[in-house]
Amino acid sequence: MSDVRDLLIRAASYGMRLSVDDGHLRVDPLSDEPVTAPLAFRAELLEHVDDLCDYFGWRDEATNIVCAATARLADAYRIGCPMDSPEWKAHERAVTDAYWSGDLAALRAAVDEYASFALRCFAAFVAEHGDRK
Repeated sequence: MSDVRDLLIRAASYGMRLSVDDGHLRVDPLSDEPVTAPLAFRAELLEHVDDLCDYFGWRDEATNIVCAATARLADAYRIGCPMDSPEWKAHERAVTDAYWSGDLAALRAAVDEYASFALRCFAAFVAEHGDRK
């Protein structure tokens, strides 16, 4: 995953947005400015087309996992519930680390643990302060 991540970062630095369109790597400019990537980098992208296409498929599935949890939590969140404790930060780091590991099972587990933790915090907040939806 780190090679793909490096390619994505470098592509953005050259003004390129990479995506997949019908199973093919697509390169678009990030702005109206022309893309200025060196030919060697373009050749490197061609060498990693399969890896990049696999990543984009994985990314879409990972995004669905995170968005589904976010929607559930948005419905359960209570105004005023603090979300800045070290425990919150640790759960957020775990989700980020799982995302960049490239392991969907690890991401599902980290997101599920984060959501469970969040729901427990929201319930404790409601028990202490009342329901403030």
